[in-house]
Amino acid sequence: MEALPVTSYISTQSWTEHDVYNEGNRHSSDFQRSPIGTFVEAEPDENLEVWPETGRPGPEVTAYIVAVLEYDPKENKLSRQTATVTRAPEMYGALEDSISALEAANEMDEEMWKMLGESQQEE
Repeated sequence: MEALPVTSYISTQSWTEHDVYNEGNRHSSDFQRSPIGTFVEAEPDENLEVWPETGRPGPEVTAYIVAVLEYDPKENKLSRQTATVTRAPEMYGALEDSISALEAANEMDEEMWKMLGESQQEE
């Protein structure tokens, strides 16, 4: 089986209260990013409340960055987990289009992680 030229990624980044207030440690306390090894596909359901800004995503939406935020009050820890996903293959005319969409989502996800890490350092 031929290796995929691009893959979905799953990433986790977290901060603790200690990180926010300790001048010497303003970096995220944890950051992990790893390839899933395949394309992860997702299609939104018909519930328009899931997409309040745009209604159903139109054909111009080709990939997503799915994010989950979690706060643990016991540990005073905020975590953010993302996964990059592409729409179902039948939404594309060619595999190259699907690859391009997922590459763009991966790049944007990585930029968001960098910006969040930098803003944490500046505070």
